[in-house]
Amino acid sequence: MFKKMIKHLINNPGLKILSAVIAVLLWLVVVNVDNPRITEPFDVLIEFVNEDMVADMGKVYEVVGHEEDNDPIFVTIYVTGPRKIMDNLTSANFTATVDLSQVDYQSPNEEKPVPINVEARRYASQLSITQGTRNLMITLEDLAQEQVPVVGTTSGTPAEGYAIGEMTVSPNLINISGPQSVVSRVKRIGAVADVAGATADITVNAMLVLYDENGEVVESSQIKLSQESVTVSVEILSTKTVPVVCETSGEPADGYAFTGVEYAPETVTVKGKAETLNNVSSITIPGEAINLDGATGDVENSIDITPYLPEGVSLVDAEENKIAVRALVERLEVRSLSLPVENLEVLNLTEGYEVVYGVSTVSVTVRGRSEELTDLTADQLQGSIDLNGLEPGSHRVEVTITLDDDRYEVLGTVYVQLTVQEIGAEEEPGGTVPGTGGADGSGTGTDDSGTGGTDGSGTGGTGGTEDGTE
Repeated sequence: MFKKMIKHLINNPGLKILSAVIAVLLWLVVVNVDNPRITEPFDVLIEFVNEDMVADMGKVYEVVGHEEDNDPIFVTIYVTGPRKIMDNLTSANFTATVDLSQVDYQSPNEEKPVPINVEARRYASQLSITQGTRNLMITLEDLAQEQVPVVGTTSGTPAEGYAIGEMTVSPNLINISGPQSVVSRVKRIGAVADVAGATADITVNAMLVLYDENGEVVESSQIKLSQESVTVSVEILSTKTVPVVCETSGEPADGYAFTGVEYAPETVTVKGKAETLNNVSSITIPGEAINLDGATGDVENSIDITPYLPEGVSLVDAEENKIAVRALVERLEVRSLSLPVENLEVLNLTEGYEVVYGVSTVSVTVRGRSEELTDLTADQLQGSIDLNGLEPGSHRVEVTITLDDDRYEVLGTVYVQLTVQEIGAEEEPGGTVPGTGGADGSGTGTDDSGTGGTDGSGTGGTGGTEDGTE
């Protein structure tokens, strides 16, 4: 029986081998039809190993062509394998590593190729991997360290009626390290505190942002900070809008008058503690800041109001510290008024005597603003003469002029020629009363009288016995 089986197995060996080959081929056909090999791409995150070796040499590395340092770097691979396996694969099933210990450190300023090693985490024996990029180009640069100041900033706006006061940052210095070319760009570090709607002091833990000298953000994953955040404390103050008061000092040149002051803005908004602001009703710019001595025209100035703020008070907007001031100085005009002599008050006239004037009026020169002089009349003038101790006869007497209005100024000295005589005595024919003199004793007369001009020139009355010159 056994012999028959052996004989049967070895009979027709060629047919049996052919049958086996056909069976294998049929199996392969069935397998490839049911589970064919396919190729798919995957983007695999590159991981760097042995980075400490670079740091130990006082160097840092940078990937060539990778502008955004904070973004991850991927390599594209093409994987071939059975469909049933491939359908279950993702990028996480592969590793891509760059070993920095393989870098040539002899030429640190040159671009250096470093192999990208890609491996499958599963089914490695059944998969075939082709890399789109086999090497990563890197450069080495000296490692730099700097101590950079931290500047607190705010975002948002406090509630209405409140403003930002002092701000403190702790710590206010941060150590940074990284490539020399990047570290040298960093000039300050910003720490932002949100104060939107705040009505009281706030303290926050603020993240840090690096800035260059132009205020642009410096982003680099290669920059290392001694800490990632700082404490920012922000003082929230009350605000108040108060009027500005401008004082002046000094006097304009003779013949000119100060008529008022114009300025803008007329109010400023200040900030401070509520109890401090309660005592602030205005901000005064003192007279020494606007001096009018010798001025013959408007005095203009731009005044920094900051020095005149009370202690504990500051401007809400520090850039709005300039007050444009114009002190108005106007040239005065001169006008002559005729004061009737009957309006003169006679003082200390000896009993039984009377005064006889050779003129009906005396001329009074008044100086003031042009628009105000038009409103002035002789009726507003008050004049008096003092005859104390005068003997009968002709006299040149000073007239005291008063004007109860400080808007006007009486110029020079007014004189009047008169005769003191007994009551009822006849006046001498031909005009015995000379003209009245001006401020220096001379003048031009009419009707046997004359008053001198303010410039000290003139001629006496035409009908007088004297020439009007004292």
